[in-house]
Amino acid sequence: MSIIGWNSLLIIFVAKFSIQLATALGLLLPATGAASVPVLTLFACTLIFVVLRRSATGVSAVSNVLVAHVFVGLWMLYLLVSRRWPEPVAAQAASASIDPLWNYTTGLELGIATTLSW
Repeated sequence: MSIIGWNSLLIIFVAKFSIQLATALGLLLPATGAASVPVLTLFACTLIFVVLRRSATGVSAVSNVLVAHVFVGLWMLYLLVSRRWPEPVAAQAASASIDPLWNYTTGLELGIATTLSW
């Protein structure tokens, strides 16, 4: 059951990210973004259901499309390293809070939560 819950959470995060990206690109008005998250979540669930309904054939077809994303990611990493490498190296780490104890506690909590989720 924890796998179902974790995957549901990921679907909701992808829906929120998609709405925020569409809003940032000017494809959606900011006021309609919050109402669109449940709709996009239901659409993602329906899409996943349709893919899984086709069994191994559906998963194989989707994985063949997603493998292209790996190559796009490698290309983006190459661009970052070859053209803009000094900027990320020189960047200063952002602190979430002025209080270092709060930062440590939050980091520890995130570390434990991620470890337990996997």
